[in-house]
Amino acid sequence: MTESFLDRPDLYSTTLYFLQEIKNRSELEQTPIMEGLFGAAQYYGELRRKSGNLYILHPLQVAALLAQSGADQDTIVAGLLHDVLEDTETGAGELKHRFGEAVYQLVEAVTHQKMFSTKEHLEKVYSKSRKDPRVAWIKIADRCSNLTDYHLVFSLEKQREFLQETETFYLAELAEVPDLPRELVRLLARLTEKLKEQI
Repeated sequence: MTESFLDRPDLYSTTLYFLQEIKNRSELEQTPIMEGLFGAAQYYGELRRKSGNLYILHPLQVAALLAQSGADQDTIVAGLLHDVLEDTETGAGELKHRFGEAVYQLVEAVTHQKMFSTKEHLEKVYSKSRKDPRVAWIKIADRCSNLTDYHLVFSLEKQREFLQETETFYLAELAEVPDLPRELVRLLARLTEKLKEQI
């Protein structure tokens, strides 16, 4: 699994990479994936991440990693929309109506609801991943993308906590969920090791 588009996190190269990853899929698969891309662009709009990057770059990276790993169309669409309920005004009803129950369930499974602690959220993710491994696919791809810019916004202490959580939950527990693409897990391990060396 290549990291090249993660090494150069710009919207243009990431979009090209994503489109390249889905071009050989059937039209039946491409249509909902492109609808997911348009929906993500609409919902995230001009929203920016703490790093200053346009928000859409992050879900595009997640979706590209999922496509590269052989994820199905619902998982890729959910990857594009995985932060919509958490970080935009989009409601569950709209998401369900526009993208269907399967995509909604995946997005809901990875959404960190503010009423839950991080520990409770991770327990929910693990539980749902045991029932549907696609939840773990999305969370691991999400963490890979987050590792590309977290150092731009977190203090050194917060970076260490973030990496520790990556090792103790994502690599030690979530990575053991059956049917995960091993190359995605290996990418997360490589990114984690690389960043540990830097702090």
